[in-house]
Amino acid sequence: MKHALHSPRRLVRRDFQALLQGASVDLFELQNSKGAFVKVCNYGARVVQFVVPDSQGHFGDVALGFNDLASLLRPSPTGVPSMGAFIGRYANRIANAAFTLDERSYRLSQNSGSHCIHGGQGGSRYAVFSATQTAVNQLELRHTFTPANDGFPGTLNLCVTYTLDDADALRIAWQATAVDEPTVANFTSHIFFNLSKNDHHALAAVGDHSLQLHASRYLPLQANQAPTGELLAVEGTPFDLRQPTPLAAQLHSPHPQIALCGGYDHHFAIDDWDGALKPVATLHEAHSGRTLTVSSTEPGVQLFTANGLEAAQCGFAKHSGLCIEPSYFPDSPNQPHFPSTRLAAGASRCGEIVYAMSA
Repeated sequence: MKHALHSPRRLVRRDFQALLQGASVDLFELQNSKGAFVKVCNYGARVVQFVVPDSQGHFGDVALGFNDLASLLRPSPTGVPSMGAFIGRYANRIANAAFTLDERSYRLSQNSGSHCIHGGQGGSRYAVFSATQTAVNQLELRHTFTPANDGFPGTLNLCVTYTLDDADALRIAWQATAVDEPTVANFTSHIFFNLSKNDHHALAAVGDHSLQLHASRYLPLQANQAPTGELLAVEGTPFDLRQPTPLAAQLHSPHPQIALCGGYDHHFAIDDWDGALKPVATLHEAHSGRTLTVSSTEPGVQLFTANGLEAAQCGFAKHSGLCIEPSYFPDSPNQPHFPSTRLAAGASRCGEIVYAMSA
């Protein structure tokens, strides 16, 4: 596990270099002119380090991750395989690992109980992307999804670009193109954030963070954690995060939906969604003075509070990180009233997420 930084320490390339799936895994560094940097491993297009200053100018790592590839590949609890990864071809759950598209039925791998989560065993978090560093602050990653690999219909080409700007914002932009058949496509970034990390204090639980989400409806879950298909009002519930809200009490709420997951693992419908890039969430930690503003083009956002992490197994404790994952809704192929994730043959879908840090 990475510890709080006493200086802007950089992970070492050789610790992430290997041959997997017949392709080269490596570590790439994005730098801006202010001293901030981001480390990305092309296994899973994974952000493994995001180093920015706090309000005192001390640099620290705000993204949970590991110091080497071997630690990342080691069997570990729920959440770790997604840590820092770019998720596709279908982010979140597809209920019962099955759906129908254009009157054809498809069966997917079951890797979350009876469901398919994050694209199944052929999802992008397990893929080695081809990577090209196009500038000191920019990295382009490419991957091709095929039915033989992930069970989804059609070949899908994906290009993801990471850019770290001089305002300490990490911009993640993607374009996916359905090559030969209609398919479904849904993408997100799965960085685990903890803004309290700096060079004086060890990693603390995210209960000391406050969060604001621009969402007045959320998607409740069945007992098996598939969405019920409803969109319920957040008012009067722990899901009402429309104003900055300290998370400590919310994480341990007796509300049945919070108790079901041991915290948040729920999707929210963004208010007034129109496909334009706009702010969807703000996360703040008072001790470090850091604020994370998340902007997105997507209609929803998954809030996950690392409910399945176990310190004894992976070095990260339950609730030691928080994921804000903009995307389309879970199980959309089975829920016709949700925004559609269908992508026609020959068509492309573009999206963007911006994680902007300030202090």
